Amino acid sequence: MALVLKDNRGEDVNLDDVLDENFSDAELQNGLLCSDFDHTMIDRDFGFLLFLEKLSDPKFWTMSVSHFRRILLPKAYDQMISSGATCSMSVGSNGGSELNSDDCISILMLRDDIVELFALIKEVSRKDPAYLHIGDPLLNEFARKMSAFDKLLIKIDGVLMQQMDGRLLSRTRFFARKRKSDIKNLTERAISRTVDDNLTLAVHDINQGVFHQYVRRSDLKDLYVNRSISIVDDTRRIIARAVRRGVLASVVTTNLTDIVSTFIQESPYKPLISTVEGSTLAEYEGTDFLRPTMKGKPVIASEKEKVALRLQEEFNRRLIIAIGDSVRGDGYMGVRSLMNGGIFVAVGKKYEDTKGKFEPVVRKANEFGVTDVDKKVLYVSRGNGSNGGNGG
Repeated sequence: MALVLKDNRGEDVNLDDVLDENFSDAELQNGLLCSDFDHTMIDRDFGFLLFLEKLSDPKFWTMSVSHFRRILLPKAYDQMISSGATCSMSVGSNGGSELNSDDCISILMLRDDIVELFALIKEVSRKDPAYLHIGDPLLNEFARKMSAFDKLLIKIDGVLMQQMDGRLLSRTRFFARKRKSDIKNLTERAISRTVDDNLTLAVHDINQGVFHQYVRRSDLKDLYVNRSISIVDDTRRIIARAVRRGVLASVVTTNLTDIVSTFIQESPYKPLISTVEGSTLAEYEGTDFLRPTMKGKPVIASEKEKVALRLQEEFNRRLIIAIGDSVRGDGYMGVRSLMNGGIFVAVGKKYEDTKGKFEPVVRKANEFGVTDVDKKVLYVSRGNGSNGGNGG
C-alpha cells in the first residue's frame, strides 16, 4: 500500500517515489536512517509514563526528603532559577536568551509544593506501603505537579544548557541508585499498560484543607494521561520501506538507551532497528548503581548530529533519512541529512502547524545551498497510531 506524505509545498507525495527520485539503489544500500523516539516513533512521552510507574515503587519513597529535594532541583539549577525569579536574566555572551521570571517563580513554587507532598506521602507509605495508588489525592497531585514542573524545565532547558556546559536537568535523574535491570522492569510494566489504565491527574481541593500549597487547583488544569503506548504507524512504515531498500536504521534519542532498547524489543520496530543511541546515566564507582547525573552530555540538539556523524563513520554509510518531531532536538540531524542529499521527515499533529514549526530547518538548508528543499522536507501525522506492545 502506498505511503503518502506531504512535502513543504503542501503536495501529496508517495514515499517510494521520493526514494526513487532522490537515491540510486547503491545509495540506499549504503544509506543510514536516524530517527528520534518520543513523539516520533511513539505518540507520547515515554519518560513521564515511566515516572508514573516509579510512584508505585515503595523504594522511591525511602530516600530522605533532603536528598529528594537535591535531586528534584540541584543546587546549581536552584541558584540560577532563583536569580531568574527576581528579574528576567540574560544568559550567554550575546545576551540573546533569557530566563523568564514568571517561569522561574512557578518552578520554585512547584518545587516547594512537590517536596512537601513527597514528605507527606513518604510518611503515609512508611506506615502503609499498600497506600501507594495513583488515584489517591496526595499521590495524584504529586504526579500532576511533577508534570507541570517537568514541562517548565523543558521549556527553559535551552537557556539552562548554555550555563551548564551542554547538560540539561533530565527527569531520568530519578533512576538514581537503581540498576539497569530496574529500568528494564519498569519499561516492561509501562509497555503492558492498556486503555483501562488511563487516568486524570489533578490538584485536589481536599488537600488544601490539610496542608499549605502555593499552586492551587485554579492554577493548574486537570491532565488526562493515556498510559497505553501507541506507535506512530506512518513512522514505522517509513522505516520499514527504507530498511527493505537496504538502509540501516538507528534510533538517536535523548531518552536512556536502556529504556528505548527494551521498548524496541517488545514492539513492531524490533526487526527494523539495528542500533539505539541514547543518553546514559553515570554509575557510582565500583558498582552497577546509577547516579542522578548523565555520563557525558545528553543526546540532544547538536549532540544528535554528532551521534549521526559517528554512526556514518562506524558503518561507512551516509545519513540520508532523518526523522524527528522537535526543531531544537532533531533539527541539526535533519539539516545534516539534507546537506547529504537526503530527506528529513518532520512528525507532528497537524501539517500546517508542523510546517510552521520546522521553517528554521528549511531556512537553514536553503542557506547551506541544498537544492529542492521543498521536495525533501516531508511531513507525517502521528495521529494514526497502533498498539506498540504487540511484539515484533
